[in-house]
Amino acid sequence: VFVHMAEKYYMTRQAFWVDSIQLSKIVTRALRLKPTLIDKPAPEILMPDSNGKPVSLLSLKSKYTAIFFWNYDCHHCQESAEKLIKIYRKYQPKGFEVYAVETEPSFEPWKKYIHEHKYDWTNVCDPKMESNFRAWYDVYMTPLLMLIDEKKKIVAKQITPEQLDDILSRRLK
Repeated sequence: VFVHMAEKYYMTRQAFWVDSIQLSKIVTRALRLKPTLIDKPAPEILMPDSNGKPVSLLSLKSKYTAIFFWNYDCHHCQESAEKLIKIYRKYQPKGFEVYAVETEPSFEPWKKYIHEHKYDWTNVCDPKMESNFRAWYDVYMTPLLMLIDEKKKIVAKQITPEQLDDILSRRLK
């Protein structure tokens, strides 16, 4: 709704009551959100896994893929990851995958953490911060969880693990 209103009223200068500073903020925010609206194609992410091998988000073959932006050293992220691993093990045989993106350039500690916790889904990290995932997916906080379908279209975004479980239970009957 925000993107629609920004495009229809603010970007066309119909919102005459807004000053140029506020207008700039609204337009910038709308442009950041637009690429990841529901039913839009998910932007590509290509990052190295824990072995240093590049893994493409769009190359994963699954009915549904959760994109999990997190930091291994964040308490809220750790809680979400523990919930998510249970969901992953429940639905993975039915065509569900997780593409977990470490948001900080802490390759070795992250690698140790994911192996200790047996997070056997697709794990990627950008230790050199060369990708632009934060801008493509509007990642400004962690954890951030999204769901894409087999056509790589965004089905849900900014959801909790509990909401993900509910969505998958209905879609993967």
